[in-house]
Amino acid sequence: MNTKTFNYKEKFSIWIFSPAVVFIAVAIYAFIEKVSFSYRGNIVLNYPLSYYIPAVLGVLFIAYAVYKFINASKSKQNKKPISLGESSMSFPKGSSDTVQLNYSSVNELWVKEDNDDGESVILYSENNKNRFEFFAENFDADSQYIEFKTFLEKVCTNITNRD
Repeated sequence: MNTKTFNYKEKFSIWIFSPAVVFIAVAIYAFIEKVSFSYRGNIVLNYPLSYYIPAVLGVLFIAYAVYKFINASKSKQNKKPISLGESSMSFPKGSSDTVQLNYSSVNELWVKEDNDDGESVILYSENNKNRFEFFAENFDADSQYIEFKTFLEKVCTNITNRD
């Protein structure tokens, strides 16, 4: 059997910063105008909290966006593809690391469909100690993702979550 390879790179969108921008803008407005936020006549956030909480949320969203940007940059730096062999697979992790995973150590295989993230394949190995998720959008083409998914469903025989 030949080794199959797939290009897999995390993608990054600048739109991930948009929630941070919105919360920072709300915090600036609340600070300048000294406003409180109310809902149906009940004050939810008084003046100092009305800009503290959106500012903290904005900073958290910025930190998350920077984290996603760093992961996408590391993924682009790592030129190694996902390799599927007869008894094991290897895939890049981070900027230079490679993970080697035997099919016999995979004990759960899930195909998850999510409205936000799209479809993904989730592998659990070593009695749920390790979790690896592969998103369809990060493959070069949909056909590569489908081939990857069907190959894993065929070769991972030690699966406990199958009927």
